[in-house]
Amino acid sequence: MAVDLWQFADDPNLVGLLPRVAAATVIVQVADRDGPPTADLERLPAGHGSLPLESLVLALVDHGYAGDFEFDPVGDAVAALGYERVLAETRRIADAWTAAVEERLLWSRATAAVWQTAGLRLAAASAAGTPLDQRLWPTAWSGVPFGGQFRSAGSRRSQASSQTVSRG
Repeated sequence: MAVDLWQFADDPNLVGLLPRVAAATVIVQVADRDGPPTADLERLPAGHGSLPLESLVLALVDHGYAGDFEFDPVGDAVAALGYERVLAETRRIADAWTAAVEERLLWSRATAAVWQTAGLRLAAASAAGTPLDQRLWPTAWSGVPFGGQFRSAGSRRSQASSQTVSRG
C-alpha cells in the first residue's frame, strides 16, 4: 500500500490507523497543502503548507514503517519557487527528518539496553533471594546518571517491576 500524506494527513482517523497502516505500507508520498485537497493537485513542498508532515512521518517510523518516502511537490507554486530551491529545501527537510529518526532509534536502543540490563539484574537477584526493592535499584546503580530519574518516577518503577519480574 502507498500512503499519500497530501491526501490524508489531516484525516482525524489517521493517527488511530497508524499502527496498522505502518505495517502494510511500502511507500509514503510527502507533499504539503493549505486547505483541503483540490482537483488541480497543487502539491506544495514539505514545510510550505499546514499539514503536520514531520510528526506523521516520525509516528509512522515509531510504528515500524521502514520503507521509502517520496517527496512529491508539483504545480504552479513549485514552479514559482524555482526547482533548485525546492530541491534544496527538500534535501534539508529529508536530512532533518533522517536525523530525527536516527535519534529516536538510538534512544530506543539505549532504552532497550537499560531495561535488558535491569531484567538480567532482576533475574540474578531473584535467584539469590534479594528483596524486590533492592533488585530494582541496587546500590551499584547510584552512579548511573539517569538512575535518580527512574527512581523518582513511581509509575515507571511499578510498570518495570510488573513487566520484568513476570515469568510470562
